[in-house]
This record gives sequence, C-alpha cells and structure tokens, in this order.
Amino acid sequence: MLLLYAWEELSPSEIAQALALPASTVRSRLSRVRSRLREELLQAGASPGKVDDCRTSTLKEDGWTS
Repeated sequence: MLLLYAWEELSPSEIAQALALPASTVRSRLSRVRSRLREELLQAGASPGKVDDCRTSTLKEDGWTS
C-alpha cells in the first residue's frame, strides 16, 4: 500500500479500489505503516523535525488533517 501511495501516487480511494478494500481500511493501514516507518527512521537517526514535517505536509495534501 505504501508503495502504491508514495511511488505510484495513487490516492487512498484509488488504492482501495485496486485492492478491493474499503477506503477506511486503506487509510488505517497507511496510518499504521507511516507510524512504523517514522519510528524506524527516528531509530536510524533521522531528525524528528524532518520526519514530522514530511508526515504532516503529506497528510494535509491528502485532506486528512485540517
């Protein structure tokens, strides 16, 4: 899902349609994988500000935050 979202630039609804899943399932799984990726990046030494900035801007672009 993350590859479809990030690499193929599909929206969560497009991913849901492609995988025959509810859009809510796609959004929750993307949220979980982003959280896990964030933790891995932080453990690997990434700057917390950079990780958070990337995540927030992506969520805003997708309309997931106000």
